Amino acid sequence: SQQILKNQFGYSSHDVIGHNLIVAAIQAVCYVGIMVGSYYLNPMKIFKTRVYLFAIFVLFCPYLFKIMSSPLELMLIQVAILVLASTDAPASAIVYSNFPILQRFRSAALTYATSRLIMYVGSAFGIEYIMRYLGHWGFAVIMLPMVFGTILSLLLIERLHKKRSTIYNT
Repeated sequence: SQQILKNQFGYSSHDVIGHNLIVAAIQAVCYVGIMVGSYYLNPMKIFKTRVYLFAIFVLFCPYLFKIMSSPLELMLIQVAILVLASTDAPASAIVYSNFPILQRFRSAALTYATSRLIMYVGSAFGIEYIMRYLGHWGFAVIMLPMVFGTILSLLLIERLHKKRSTIYNT
C-alpha cells in the first residue's frame, strides 16, 4: 500500500504514516467490537462469519484494486482486509482447547513458527514477482490458499467438537 499511496496518489512519507495510523486505529476499534460481541455471541460463529466473508472479499479484491481511485477507497479495502482476515480472534481459546494439554504449547508454537517461516520467505521473494506478473490477481493467488487452509481448519475443529460432544453426551 505504501507504493500505491506514493506512486498513484502522490503521498509523502508523512502522509503514508498518517494513513496507516488511521487504518490501525480503525482496526483496533473493530477488534474491540469483535471482543465485546464475543461476550454475547458464540466466538466460533464470529470466527466462521469472518472467514467466509473474507473468502468472498478476497475474490473481489483484484477488481476493487483495479477500480480504486482514491486513498479513502484504499483505506476501506485495507480495513476490510485487516478486520475480516482469518485470524483466530476471538475463538483462539476454543481452537487451542482441541490440542492435548501436554502438547498444546508445542503444537501452537510450531504452527506459528511454520506460518511465519512461510510468510516471511513468501513475502520476501514471492510477492514482488507474483504482483509483477499477475498484477492485482496476485493478491488473490497469495490469499486464497490461506483462506482455504483456514476453512479446512475450521471444518476440522467443528468435526472435533461434534465428536467430543457425542462422546461426553453418551
